[in-house]
Amino acid sequence: MTALPPEPSRVAALDGIRGLAIALVLPFHFVSQYAPGRPIAALGEAFRIGWAGVDLFFVLSGFLITGILVDHRGAPRYYAAFYWRRALRILPAFVVLMTVVWLIAILIPGLDPVGAARFREWQPWYWTFTVNWLALQIGGAIALPLGTGLLWSLSVEENFYFVWPALVALLPPRALVRALWALVVVAIVTRLVLLATGDPTYAAYTLTPSRLDSLAGGGLLAIAWRDAAQREQVTRRVFRLANAPWFIWLLVAAGVYAVLRTLDVNAGSGGDHEVDLMLSGLASGEYQLQLDAQSPAGTDTERIDFRVTS
Repeated sequence: MTALPPEPSRVAALDGIRGLAIALVLPFHFVSQYAPGRPIAALGEAFRIGWAGVDLFFVLSGFLITGILVDHRGAPRYYAAFYWRRALRILPAFVVLMTVVWLIAILIPGLDPVGAARFREWQPWYWTFTVNWLALQIGGAIALPLGTGLLWSLSVEENFYFVWPALVALLPPRALVRALWALVVVAIVTRLVLLATGDPTYAAYTLTPSRLDSLAGGGLLAIAWRDAAQREQVTRRVFRLANAPWFIWLLVAAGVYAVLRTLDVNAGSGGDHEVDLMLSGLASGEYQLQLDAQSPAGTDTERIDFRVTS
């Protein structure tokens, strides 16, 4: 029996990204449930930018998953190893969560009888990780019962895991880079179209095609990072950019914009939200590059041009 290929060693800087993403997301969800007018509601407005932590998770996921797949492309049991490891990482916690929700629905029937009935009815959507698509039919992820609306982001990642290994295995290196850039464009166009139609279900935020730019951006970083020449070039450019006065002022302006947005209780989620999504995706990728530049070098592979060339 052929042994599974080893997984890459843990990188401390990436744990820092996970910690930052958690620090953004948890306060956002904790305080955003409080109605305006209550004392903690003001704190909730200050944490509105916390939703961008999800973009950090997506960039990190795209970076790690694409890197693993590229490193193991052509290895024995390529698909079996990948999906087995994803199952071991995701399913135990998911089963525990679903069991707890089931017990709450059974033991406290008066808590939300309608929600409990819908939770039982929609089990196929949960177990196929497609609740973000179900959200289109029921008014958005917020309509998912018993606090399970947060599973939309897990569904986005699982949708990505379902198709990405095959594309990495089948596409030549340069075609893979073009495919990643195409996904970035598809995501931005999808969001613009959804927002132009009003987007009553917040599909621009929760639908898989509209969130592919963060995942694809992480994939592009992973590919660039695995070429020694491009890694050195990207690192040099990142540090030059980080020290440029105009870029520092741009970050200050972005920070002021974020503060004004979070303090504006009446701010909508229309076209401005599209700007927020794109800015947060770009910032997540920039932050990922800066931390990666401090991490051990990745495995050198055949050089792949990070740019789209003809």
